[in-house]
Amino acid sequence: MAPTTATAVVGAHARAGLLLGALASSVDQLVFRASVLSPPPSLRDSLVGSVMTASVYGLLLGIAALPAARSRGNAERTGRASALPSVAAGVLLACHGESLWLRVSAGSYVNRGSVEFFVNGWRHLWPTTPELAMAASMLPDDVWLGPEPKTKLIEAGPKFVAERLWRMGAVASEMPNVLLVTLVSIRRDRLGYEGGTTGATPELDSIAARSVRFRRVWTTAAHSNYSQMALLSSLFPYRGTGTDMYTGLSYPRFLWHDMLSTIGYRTATISSQDETWQGMLRFQQTGTPTHYFHALDYEGEHVDTGAEYVVPDAHTAALATQWIDQQGDDAWGLYVNLQATHFPYKVPPGVERPYQPTGPLQGEYNYFSYDDRNSLVAKNRYDNALRYVDQQLVSAIV
Repeated sequence: MAPTTATAVVGAHARAGLLLGALASSVDQLVFRASVLSPPPSLRDSLVGSVMTASVYGLLLGIAALPAARSRGNAERTGRASALPSVAAGVLLACHGESLWLRVSAGSYVNRGSVEFFVNGWRHLWPTTPELAMAASMLPDDVWLGPEPKTKLIEAGPKFVAERLWRMGAVASEMPNVLLVTLVSIRRDRLGYEGGTTGATPELDSIAARSVRFRRVWTTAAHSNYSQMALLSSLFPYRGTGTDMYTGLSYPRFLWHDMLSTIGYRTATISSQDETWQGMLRFQQTGTPTHYFHALDYEGEHVDTGAEYVVPDAHTAALATQWIDQQGDDAWGLYVNLQATHFPYKVPPGVERPYQPTGPLQGEYNYFSYDDRNSLVAKNRYDNALRYVDQQLVSAIV
């Protein structure tokens, strides 16, 4: 085949790719941009991102057409090679469609903590199209796709003042042990001491009956990667236009294990969760020696929640009890994070499930929504998970 003809074939496919990429990006920008991204990218950034995406489409389809252009005259080879541009176009559109579905379902491009789609870095071009967000998310955490956010550094003086005050206020004979237990997605209407009638929380009810209860409490964030870190540090989450994965910790933080260790406590974190999710482990690593256990340290069979693999809460509670026993007469502070009440409310095999039915599922049932026909099943699964978590508090607290 003549070179000019081969060039024409490649050029035609490249132009088709440009048109296909521009069309896909345009639909994305016009239909989904204003309703999903908040605040949405500027018009300039959206146009530049669409042009970049369309150019990649054109480049890939042009490359896919090369074998067919070079094999003219050989019918068998030409037939096989001619299918490559169509396959490439189908793969690109399939990826684009899946990304759009995730975007609409999750309210944004699903972030890197769960599906590795969103980039923690440059906040302009990369979120504008699904393809750019996916490409950017493949970079390592320590590589920025642009300048870091200009965060005003706060001098760490108040931190040291707080440490001195804690030292002065701590009396060796008056150092009570401190246990912090966090549970996931606990509904008020399922708690017996708040009027719930399911009977799933006898241990929580008993604790509440002899405890101070705070009735006017607001969460700092609805997502665990922010809310848990805020609880451990008494800091509000860092606010920006992208997901904070704690790669740029340019502000002082003084976590609860720092405080307790400073005044002579032995400290530990024992968590069912994978604490590397969304960079939470980076936030918690302050240089203070502390015992640490989480899902990546567990060698047994994990519970698959769909977004991560967690430790069965019974094992976590047993480790917490064991660690407490090992401290003897030393003052200790322990943070325990239990996860069974996290959607989809799975409990380990062999755990009793008195609330029925728990299946079968009908139609949709995922993190973003589920079919109304699954409402009773979801409630029963949640109550079984809550009952299971409540039972672990017996070994961890009593």
